[in-house]
Amino acid sequence: MLAASRPWRFESSSGHHQILKGLYESTGLFFISARAILTVDSRTPLSSIITTTRFPYWIERTADGSYRARFPSIPEILPTAPSIAKLVEGLQDEVLPALEARLKEDRLPEPREPRAGEEVFSLSPNFASKLHLIVALKKEKLSGSELARRLGCLPQETHRLLKLSHPTKIDTISAALSALGGELTCSVTFRH
Repeated sequence: MLAASRPWRFESSSGHHQILKGLYESTGLFFISARAILTVDSRTPLSSIITTTRFPYWIERTADGSYRARFPSIPEILPTAPSIAKLVEGLQDEVLPALEARLKEDRLPEPREPRAGEEVFSLSPNFASKLHLIVALKKEKLSGSELARRLGCLPQETHRLLKLSHPTKIDTISAALSALGGELTCSVTFRH
């Protein structure tokens, strides 16, 4: 049984931090979140970069009887589905491409608290960690080739790693964050 509010962190034999495997989704019992703690040197804390991985939204009924989500911080997406369950299930597939486009333009949404009547969509821990990695790399003006050199891998591998919507194992993201002097941590918060 997991203890509430207890941080979970594991060291692998290679020294990379690993997130608990298999606990990547929100359920009725607990919520898994991931955040990256980054510091390149003692003078430049990258953890001060404001990057949100939580996006308030509300659901409205359309004239044809379907449901649409509206994200005030990402107004260019208007996901629609025949049911609320299908709509919520597909939100990540809608949000990721919008965030990728915004990353190219250096205009990520500003963090904001949800207002009355709004729900909050959170990126999965993998994609949240990946977003923090990409933002840190941009902030430090490091290239994918430099990251590949630090990781000892081919540039093509870092190209996939730096594509937000491309699925990447959490261990790989953790190794990349470590190469930047960062640490990936995982916390578990129980909902009651």
